[in-house]
Amino acid sequence: MALEKSNQEQEPKGRIEIDEERCKGCYLCIRACPGGLIEAGLRLNGAGYYAAVPKETLECTACGMCWQVCPDSAITVYRNVKEETP
Repeated sequence: MALEKSNQEQEPKGRIEIDEERCKGCYLCIRACPGGLIEAGLRLNGAGYYAAVPKETLECTACGMCWQVCPDSAITVYRNVKEETP
């Protein structure tokens, strides 16, 4: 009988990266994220905006909702794909 991994040991389903220099701080991504995993940053970017930043968490499912609403194309979504073993 195989033991189930605890939530802390499981691989994350995905992650996002936000290009802080492209972000204009509209925060549409913060409102769109179903898990509430994006927040306003604390540093100003080169254009004088407080860019959105992903929270440090393994809960991101890479659903892409934040990417879909971003008008500045500042978000990249990465999905982890499990390789099947024969």
